[in-house]
Amino acid sequence: MGGGDHPPDIGDMQIVTSNLVVQEEDYHADVDETMDHLMINHPLNYVGMDKQGTHVSSLYQSPNGSKYWAPQVSPCFKPVVGTLFNDYEEVENMFTAYAEQSGFSARVTAYKKVKDVITHKVMACSKCGKSKAKPIDTLDTATLLNTRASTSHCTDCPALIRYKLIRGDYKVLLYAFSENHNHPMVPSYNMDLTRKGKHLNFDDYQFVHSMSEDIEKHASQIYTLSMFAEVQKEIIRGKNQCYIMNVDVDDGHTVYDVSHMNHLSVYINTFKVRLNNLEDSYECPCLGFTRNGYLCRHIFSVFRVNAVKEIPGRYIKDRWRRQILPPRLYDIPSRLSVENSDLAVMRSEVMECVSVCIDRLSDSLEGMQLFAADINELKNGVVAKYPGKSAANKRAGIMEELIGKVDDVSLGLTPPPHKAYVTKAVAQTRGWLDRVRRLLRSPRGPQGCAGIATHGVITIPAIAKNRGIGRPHLPSSRILALKIP
Repeated sequence: MGGGDHPPDIGDMQIVTSNLVVQEEDYHADVDETMDHLMINHPLNYVGMDKQGTHVSSLYQSPNGSKYWAPQVSPCFKPVVGTLFNDYEEVENMFTAYAEQSGFSARVTAYKKVKDVITHKVMACSKCGKSKAKPIDTLDTATLLNTRASTSHCTDCPALIRYKLIRGDYKVLLYAFSENHNHPMVPSYNMDLTRKGKHLNFDDYQFVHSMSEDIEKHASQIYTLSMFAEVQKEIIRGKNQCYIMNVDVDDGHTVYDVSHMNHLSVYINTFKVRLNNLEDSYECPCLGFTRNGYLCRHIFSVFRVNAVKEIPGRYIKDRWRRQILPPRLYDIPSRLSVENSDLAVMRSEVMECVSVCIDRLSDSLEGMQLFAADINELKNGVVAKYPGKSAANKRAGIMEELIGKVDDVSLGLTPPPHKAYVTKAVAQTRGWLDRVRRLLRSPRGPQGCAGIATHGVITIPAIAKNRGIGRPHLPSSRILALKIP
């Protein structure tokens, strides 16, 4: 094996390389060459950076013109030669995470066994090796029947890692790492098209299973695609993260205590969903329907218990419906912005007449002046005979022409009350003035006056000074004068 290791001298030893079994007598330098042909030892010249979505790679070029890509990832994902792992699975999970961060898929390509014990392994890029093209004879139709198109092609990529089992310690040592690829990385937005990305994960299986529910099928038929994605999340969470703890009857209402948990199955809160049996209406204190326009997970959990197969019509907003626009808008004339109504045809005819006249008079100033005078006279007569419409009426007419109806609901909005912003200095000043006014209402005059009489105009600072009230720091222009009774 490459990397300076020595295979143990044990009988009945075999090497497994890409589904090829090699007996012990064949294992010498040929196997090392098979393992080491991917390593690049000649110098490379740096060309620049290659960015595929969020995947960034350094681009190099060899003296013979070959290009190589070295992924640039965080050091916490990059393999380090000499690292010890607990088992083979830990190494493979580490390299798989590194491949996902870099933009390629990886697989185990070779391993060595000694008496049914795997001692060495090689994990490489999925594009390693060479394509095994089958000969095709275009004149022989039999050779064309067993051929199929493939989206993945082997490029003999040299990127790989090698790891082996340490004797006695039962640890796995990473002893070789080659990071250069001879192909560009897969863009981050196309990682689902890789060999690993095509497999369904647990969330996908859960989604396929949940699609069998009748209420979710009904939601997929009535909601738009973007809104169905949001409603679907609530349906799934209502099944997996909400549970009915108690059911009670209160004044003709059935009350369900719904336990709300997060994605870690940790209890968060309890919501009381009320079902009006007479009106067949639901209320939830989270107000999800009021805020978002679609039902919350707590009500969907009650639907699951009561075997409700369709969402009630009162809880389906028209704005989220799939068929909110009339089908005629999807016709070819509408999609091509071609209007075929009588008014539209007449409008086009008028515009065509004006356009023809302007083209004919483009070189005659006198003719253009006479035409402009006639048009202005005609315009004044039309304006006097046909009054114009407001912007709101025009908008309503356009909506009526498009969807066939007008929304009669009018909303009256009032601006919120204005609340002046009071700073700390202004608040202190107001408090100081209030204390002065309270002293002015007391049944005694200023200091030095024995009787209560009508006094002249005295400034507030003077009164405050005589009464012993501390005055906040104010500019002289803010000194007020009050009429003292």
